[in-house]
Amino acid sequence: MEEENFRLQPDWIKEVQAKHVLHWNYRGFVEVPRELQHAGDQLEEIYMKWNYISQLPSWFTAIDHLTNLYLFGNEISYLPEELGSMTSLSVLDFGHNQLTNLPASIVKLTRLRCLSVEFNSLTQLPSDIGKLKKLEHLKVNGNKLKYLPNSISLCENLSELIADLNHLKFLPQNIVYLPKLNFLSVKSNQLRFMPAVAFFKSPIEVLVEDNEYLNYLSFDMSSFIANSRIQMGRDEVFDFCNRKEKSSSPSDQNLHLISNSIHLKNSNEEVVLPPTLNKLHGHANKGCIISLQEYCLRIVYSMIYRLNRLNSSCLQNQISNILPVNITNLFLDGPTALCHRCKKPIFREAIMILFSRAIPLMNLNLIKKMKLTVFFCERSCYYESDFLEKDSILQREIEWVS
Repeated sequence: MEEENFRLQPDWIKEVQAKHVLHWNYRGFVEVPRELQHAGDQLEEIYMKWNYISQLPSWFTAIDHLTNLYLFGNEISYLPEELGSMTSLSVLDFGHNQLTNLPASIVKLTRLRCLSVEFNSLTQLPSDIGKLKKLEHLKVNGNKLKYLPNSISLCENLSELIADLNHLKFLPQNIVYLPKLNFLSVKSNQLRFMPAVAFFKSPIEVLVEDNEYLNYLSFDMSSFIANSRIQMGRDEVFDFCNRKEKSSSPSDQNLHLISNSIHLKNSNEEVVLPPTLNKLHGHANKGCIISLQEYCLRIVYSMIYRLNRLNSSCLQNQISNILPVNITNLFLDGPTALCHRCKKPIFREAIMILFSRAIPLMNLNLIKKMKLTVFFCERSCYYESDFLEKDSILQREIEWVS
């Protein structure tokens, strides 16, 4: 102990003891100074940006009055599990470090409002990140994330989510139900599709530029992508047929999806559909019948879960003990889509129209031609919808193959 005390800097100890907010940016530190362990009990905010710190020692977590911690621009590759004991933290910034994972205990920081881990090497986030009920701002851009946890929909105060420059191929379906989300940025990812259901909160700004594989949106989602501005006018309508049963009337068939994708005939273009959707019915097929299982899913879901009174925690308590796990998870994720006409939930089966439309992109003087999907729960809704009355071109069909 004497040797350790000898290495302490008296001037630093005096500086730490005299402050509640400590600014030690650009100091050239290669480790967290021990002076904080001996004299930092009263500190509430610590700024140690742009140093060369490689890890956060476990003793640091004993500074239990700390509310704001900024370690942006260091070389931290490891965070101790003890981090979860710093329950006073409301702001945590580990941006521009070398983290490959976050400790599971981070979800114990129930007062956390802002979490920034941008530009690290994270491959996943804690599966139960939804326990961070007070989280308002989440920055995970510039990592190696392939997916976002479904539980993110339980972050009921989340207003800003930035996940650009990752490897995301899809977003959780239930992300659209975040009640306070007003900014979502998922630029420069590998998205194949966006959720088909419109966002629960409106207005909301959604940025999806530079997702080269994203070649279609749902009709509802497109209004958000285009900042609620959609240029009217369509020049193509697409329908599907089963590769094994080619027909001059492709819409008379049912499409059982293979790998949840369809292809434009005589083209290499692929349209990837949500993984929960496993059967499409042709809208002109007079004999198409929605399965009993799909009807049951819709009825039970509607009975216990109202979209205009979203309460995921309540839902989980209601169904987790009475339904099979796979059905419980399906309901917690939310419907794959909503019927365009009657707004009934759709899970695994639907009638779907795929057409193209010119969309003005938000904040850009560009108009992009993008394919859009419209879902119907059954044939009667398709024929009674306003699409047939206002857009007769939708009756023109071009063959797709699965």
